Amino acid sequence: MFKSYLKFVASCPHYSSRNLRFLQKQKPDVGFVGSFGAWKNQGYHVKKGEHGLKIFMPCTRDKKDVNGNKILDKNGKPKQEIYAFKLGTVFETHQLVEYENLSKPVAYVPDNPDDNRKLFFSITKASDVPIKVLETAQMCSGANGFYSPTTK
Repeated sequence: MFKSYLKFVASCPHYSSRNLRFLQKQKPDVGFVGSFGAWKNQGYHVKKGEHGLKIFMPCTRDKKDVNGNKILDKNGKPKQEIYAFKLGTVFETHQLVEYENLSKPVAYVPDNPDDNRKLFFSITKASDVPIKVLETAQMCSGANGFYSPTTK
């Protein structure tokens, strides 16, 4: 049971431990989940008549100082603060219309170096962003890889 919980936690890294437990309580064998809007933004639609699972979703608003002025971050955007939580609905991948077309997570990296090379070149070819191998000294300390939006 604990092993299945760890597997589930790894598949939903952006959810709080409370929401993860809440999802598993509703459906012990729950898989990948996303909100209606998140699936819609990725080009998928929830099947008609499907009922989702409930989670606690944060309600946010612009953070204001004592004078009522919005507090801005270093990019000039208003800072957000959580002021409450509401119940929201999420759906699993099998509840989507185009489930067969969803990309599947990579379960393993092959042990054979030739297969690794093929995998790397396939990813490089499919990516919109250039991918290259750097020496560890050229990367940030302790990083296994990084992406810089300024240099792409």
